[in-house]
Amino acid sequence: MVDPSSKLAVGQGRRPKAGGVDAVLALLDGLTAGQEIPADVLDRLSEGGTAAQGAELRRRVGEVHAAVSRWRRRDQQLSALFSSARELAELRSVGPLLDRLVQRAHDLVGSDVMYLSEFDQETGELRVSSTLGAITDAFRRLRVPPGAGLASEVAQTRAPRWISGYPTAQVRHDPQIDAAVAGEGLVSLLGVPLLAGNEVLGVLFAAYRSDHRFTADEVALLSAFADHAAVVLQTVELLEIAHRSAREAEKASAEAARHAAAVERAAQVHEELTAVVVGGGDAGGIAVTLSRALRRAVVITDRSLMAVAATDANGSPVPLSFQSTTAIAAALDESSWSGQLVEVSSADVYGVAAAVAGRSTLGAIIVGSGAEDFGAVDKRTVERAGLILALQTLQQDAVVRAEEQVRGELLADLLDSSRPHDAHLRQRARARHVDLQAARVPIAVWVRDDDRSAAVRALQDPAVALLAGEQGPLVAVLSPDESGKRAGAAVARRVRTATGREPLVVVGRPGALSDLAHRWSQAADCVRLLDRLGVTSGVTSVDAYTPYLALFGDSAVAVKAFTRELIGPVLTWDAERHTELLETLALYLDQQGSPARTARALGVHVNTVLQRLDRVDELLGADWRTPERRFRVAIAVRLHRLVTT
Repeated sequence: MVDPSSKLAVGQGRRPKAGGVDAVLALLDGLTAGQEIPADVLDRLSEGGTAAQGAELRRRVGEVHAAVSRWRRRDQQLSALFSSARELAELRSVGPLLDRLVQRAHDLVGSDVMYLSEFDQETGELRVSSTLGAITDAFRRLRVPPGAGLASEVAQTRAPRWISGYPTAQVRHDPQIDAAVAGEGLVSLLGVPLLAGNEVLGVLFAAYRSDHRFTADEVALLSAFADHAAVVLQTVELLEIAHRSAREAEKASAEAARHAAAVERAAQVHEELTAVVVGGGDAGGIAVTLSRALRRAVVITDRSLMAVAATDANGSPVPLSFQSTTAIAAALDESSWSGQLVEVSSADVYGVAAAVAGRSTLGAIIVGSGAEDFGAVDKRTVERAGLILALQTLQQDAVVRAEEQVRGELLADLLDSSRPHDAHLRQRARARHVDLQAARVPIAVWVRDDDRSAAVRALQDPAVALLAGEQGPLVAVLSPDESGKRAGAAVARRVRTATGREPLVVVGRPGALSDLAHRWSQAADCVRLLDRLGVTSGVTSVDAYTPYLALFGDSAVAVKAFTRELIGPVLTWDAERHTELLETLALYLDQQGSPARTARALGVHVNTVLQRLDRVDELLGADWRTPERRFRVAIAVRLHRLVTT
C-alpha cells in the first residue's frame, strides 16, 4: 500500500501532472516487459517528494520488478515442466523414456551433467541408467552400493540433497564412486528422488563441474519435474508389465491350444497303435502310424538294433538301410532303464525310445530329426509307442514260442528211437508244413545255455532247417541239404549272427528217415566227446570221429589216457623243446612210411626226417613200428590232431 503521507498519494487533492501519468505508464510497461526501469522514469515519479521517499520508491519498484521477473521465470519453467510431462506421457517404453526424461530435465535446469540412477528394490543398489553430458564410460556404468554416496542418502531420506565441493563433502564416500565423479570433474551435485507413493524408483541428478550454489527455485523445479517423471515412469512400467502379461497370456493360450491339439493327436495315435496290435499288425504298422502323426521318419529295430521296419516322414515304407551308431546304442541303453525317449546328438536322428518288458529290451523306436518342434506330448507318444511295440513283440514271441514248442515236440518224437514214425506223426509234420522225406541230415549244435533259445529262433528258417529245437543241452537241426559241409556252415553262420559267439556244429550222416534217430545219436555223442575234450567251437562231421566213437564212446578220459599212453613222450618232447616230432610222425604215417615223401611234404632234407624218426624210436621204443603198435600210434596221432585242430 502507498504511504498516505507520501506526496505521491492521490488523496492529497492534487491532480498528477501529465508528465507523472506518462511516468506511471512507462513504469508499468517496464514491469510488464520485464525490463529495467529507466532512471528518468523514477526521477519523474519522485518529483515533489523528499529524498527518502525517492529512495523508498526506487527500492519498492526494484522489489516489484524482481517479483514480476521471478513470477515470469516460474511461469516459463512451469510451462516447460508441463510440456515435458505431456511429452513424457506419450512414451510407452522405459528405455527411451529414461533418456528423454534426462534430456528434458537438462533443458529445464541447464546443468553441465544430468543423469538418472535406477533403484533396485531387492538389493538397494542404484545403477546409472541414462546420462546427458557425461564423458566417461566408468560414470555411465556406475553402480552405487547400498548406503554409499549422495544417491543413497536421497533414496533413504526420500528428500532432495545437494552439496558443493564433492571431494570434501560430508557423505559416505566409496572409492569406485569417487573415481567416477573425479573422472567427470564434478564438483556440485543436486539429487532429487523419483517417488511413486512410498516406493523409490530412482534418483535424478543435476551436476556442475564448478562450484555452484543451488537455489530453492532450482531444487523445487527439479523436484517438481521428478514428481511428474516418477508418475509417468511408473505408468509406463505398469503398461509394460500389462503388455508383457498380455503377451505371455497370449503365448500361454497358444501353447495351451497346441498342447490340446497334441494331446488329441496323441490320443488318436494311441488308438491307432492299439488297433494295430489288436488287429495282429506288425512293427511296420506301428512305424507308419507314428511317422504320420509326428511327420518324421521312423525306424523300428529288434533287440540287436537290426531294422525290422522303416518309414519316411509321410508314413511311406522305405528300404531297411538303417545303420546303428555308438550314440544310438548308448541312447538305447539309457532309455532301457529310464523308460523315456533319449535325445541323440545327430543330424539325422532326434531320439531313441526302448521297447522294454520287465528287465528285457525287446526293440527300439528311432525317430528322425525334423523342422517342427518336438514337444513333451510327442515324446510321451513315442514312449507309449515303445510300450505298444513291447506288447506286440511279447505277443509275437508267445506265438513263436508256441510254434517252437510244437515243432520242438515234433522234432523230439522224430529223434526218439522208441517212437514209431506212424501216420499220426506224419500228419503232425504236414500240419507244420514239414516234408519228412526231405529231412536228410541231422545236425547237433552246442551253444551256451543262455544262447540256446536265440539259436533255436535263428534256425527257424526252412532254407536252413526243416525243424530246429532244443534237445537236452543241445540244439537239434534237421537240414534238407545233403551237403553236410554246406549245411553245417549255414547253421553255424545263423547261430553266430544271433548269439555273437562261435558254436560247435557236428553234421551227421545223410540217410533215410527210418534211421534218423541213430544218426542223430551219433552226432550228439560226437558233440559230447568234443566238449569233454575242450573243443567248444567249429564245424565238423560225424565221419571224422566215427572210429574213435566206436573205440571210446563219448569218454574223454579214455581218449586222453589212450593218447597219452601211446604218444605222450613225443608230445612232451615237442612241448619242452619246440620241435616238430609229432608233425613228422603224422606225415610219415600218412605217407605209408616213406621217408622221402615225408621229407617232400615237410620241405626238408630226407636226412632230417630220418634223424627225427630216430628220436621217435628213442622216445616210443623201436617196437612202435610193428603192425599192432603202429596201428595204435596212428590212431592216437590222428585223434590228437583232430582235437587240436
